[in-house]
Formats: sequence, C-alpha cells, structure tokens
Amino acid sequence: CGPRPRVTLVDRDERFSFSPMLYELVAGTATCWEVAPLYEELLEGSGVEFVRAEVRGLDEDERVVRLAEGEGAERGLPYDQCVLAFGLRPAIDLVPGVAEHAQPFTTASDALELKERLNALVRGGGGRDGGRLSLGIIGGGHVGGELAANVASALEGARAPIPLVHRAA
Repeated sequence: CGPRPRVTLVDRDERFSFSPMLYELVAGTATCWEVAPLYEELLEGSGVEFVRAEVRGLDEDERVVRLAEGEGAERGLPYDQCVLAFGLRPAIDLVPGVAEHAQPFTTASDALELKERLNALVRGGGGRDGGRLSLGIIGGGHVGGELAANVASALEGARAPIPLVHRAA
C-alpha cells in the first residue's frame, strides 16, 4: 500500500461553490453552508490541506506549482502528481457593456450580490425610474432556468418580465 499521499487543494476563493444550487442561495431556500461551505470546514478531518492562493505557473522540471499569495508574495508548492482543474470564469469582457451592466453568477459571492441587488430593487419599488423592473438572464441551462424561476418568484408582484436568453445549440 505505501504511505498515504499528501493532498493539497489550492483555490483563490475561500469557499467551494456548488453551482447547481447557487439559485437557491439567491432565493433564500438554502444556506451558505449548504451551497458554498468554507474549504477549511469542508475539508476538516479529511487530511487534505487547503491553500488559498492563485496559481501563477507550473514548473514541470522542478515539479513545483508557483502560487501568488497576497501582495506580490509568491511561493513554490512541490508536487509528485499535479491535477489542474481551472474551473469557470465568465468572459464578461467579450461583449461590450456586459462588465458595466451585468452581474456574473458563478460563485457564492455572485449569488449573494445578486440577492442584495434584487432586495434593493424590491425595497426601492422598481427600476431606475420607479416603474417596472428591467432585467434578463443570459444562459438558459439548468442553473439559468432555475434562477429565472426563483427570481420571478422573489419579484412576484413587481410585474417584471424576465427574458431568458440562450444560445442555439
């Protein structure tokens, strides 16, 4: 069998985000712990070490992953075997206006920000002019569909049409 392997998980965020349930965080039907637990809590007792950092490079000859930690600090993390799973980041700079006017929806922080924005709109009585809300959801997959349904439910009475935009397959 040999010795137990040492496993280190590196992520720039302190929380794991379970994407299929992010809409439930917005709707308030799930807690942050259920949808986006802290890595340290999630991994407690597993033997897996968590390092909050950003991967800056991989030196295959030296067998070291270069990590950026904090302001300009960098360190090497040695490895025998390395698995790279970069995850998803929306490319919001590809379409003009998206970065200025859209709310990404890929992390727990995004979901909580969206929840706060929706609550502010409801408290404020409507859109910018005090009239009907104007919003849309881009991405008609499972998460987008569930998000649209839950946002519509949360905004019940606001008479806000919520277009769901999805690319053709």
